[in-house]
Amino acid sequence: MRSFWLFSFILSTSITMIFYNGSANAQSGNAMQATQVRQGERIDQLENEIRRLTGQNEALIHKIDKISKTLKSVTDQLTSATKKEDQKSDNVQEAIGFDLDPQEKPRKTILSAGENQVESTTPVINKSDSRRLAIQTKKSDSYSEVRQEVPPEKLYKQAQDLILKSQKFSQAQAILNKFIQKYKTHPLTPNAYYWLGRTHFVMNDFQNAAFAFAEGFKKFRKSEKAPANLLNLGMALASLGSKKEACEAWTQLTKSYPKAPASVKRRVGREQRREKCT
Repeated sequence: MRSFWLFSFILSTSITMIFYNGSANAQSGNAMQATQVRQGERIDQLENEIRRLTGQNEALIHKIDKISKTLKSVTDQLTSATKKEDQKSDNVQEAIGFDLDPQEKPRKTILSAGENQVESTTPVINKSDSRRLAIQTKKSDSYSEVRQEVPPEKLYKQAQDLILKSQKFSQAQAILNKFIQKYKTHPLTPNAYYWLGRTHFVMNDFQNAAFAFAEGFKKFRKSEKAPANLLNLGMALASLGSKKEACEAWTQLTKSYPKAPASVKRRVGREQRREKCT
């Protein structure tokens, strides 16, 4: 009888342990499954966020391209008009055989006309003088071009000094444009675009400023100057009245360049508050 009770006790204990272990295993499996579900949902959220940010980036690039094309069209029109005026000047200079200094007034000569004397402002030169002056001018121009051939770093420094030390922005713009055209892939070219944009900006030429900053950012997105170009692009756009595009540029800067210089980040914050970007 005692053996029967002992056997019953052992049997019931074993059944209880089997049931407990099965229940524990089921709970552990459910917890693991719930964790996997949460992880899957989080991955989906991250993928959606990446797609959203990618879409914003593509939209901003599209807007920058559109702005660049508009600015380029205006620039081309201005360039065409300037070339026509330059051509007229070249034709006049070619006709007289030498270059006239626009700052120098033509000398006055007195021409006898009977009893009346008439003053003329037209230089009097003969054919031999014309040829000699033309040859001398060509030689002088050639020598000047050779003499002015300077290393890119020195050329860039000249422009920077004109901006920071002398505030001669127009002269700096001429050098920076020359630098950009001649050294398209130089490490300092993104900086040249930045300074070119800044000179236009301080002269309240916001359209050309936006064009310079947009080109500098679009062509050199991975350069150290990219955040500064994007920041200033937003400022130029805001000055042109394109508040929405400006705010989008600053938002993209914050997301795309988390390691941007602290000074750039602070300025972005101030500009966003100034324009009340949401």
